[in-house]
Amino acid sequence: TFDHQLTQIEVKARNANDAYVYKIKGVRIAQPVSKADFDFTTKQWTPSSEKAVYQVQYSNEITLNTYGQCIMETEGDNAMLIPQQLVAWDAENDKPNNAKGAYLSVYAQVETAEGARVYPNVDGMDYAWLAVPVDTKWEAGYKYVYTLDFTNGAGYSDPLDGPQTGETVLGGPIKFTMEVNTWTANEITK
Repeated sequence: TFDHQLTQIEVKARNANDAYVYKIKGVRIAQPVSKADFDFTTKQWTPSSEKAVYQVQYSNEITLNTYGQCIMETEGDNAMLIPQQLVAWDAENDKPNNAKGAYLSVYAQVETAEGARVYPNVDGMDYAWLAVPVDTKWEAGYKYVYTLDFTNGAGYSDPLDGPQTGETVLGGPIKFTMEVNTWTANEITK
């Protein structure tokens, strides 16, 4: 019997606020543990302290609608990462993220419905990262689907390279829901 020993991550997003238009061109999963040892006897991971940033940027933008839509580069092209307990970025007290807390971020452009640029509001920048801290416990063999909801706020400027590191954007956090699914076993007999 084959068991999935990694965690699958998919990021979706939505916006039901008619006053703003969100255009997305990338996804970042920041500061999860990136290396670990796996014991095949106990089927347990022993994570290291080394962390990484996984991201993808794409050329075609995705304009958010009221429904949660996939914002990975290609639908179904999800991240496969080491199971672990994430420790969230403390955006209020550690704006530069010196503690390397975990967060999700999207490469975004925000405009008013009339077309005026809201974010990023820095000359020469068409897109910038918007972040939300996450502290999920990822378990092996499960798929975690994060749906980021930009309806009431745009979160924080990304601590890695946001135009105003760690500052709130549009006055409120990004709300999110998370759906957890187990991968379905598929037995093949030949």
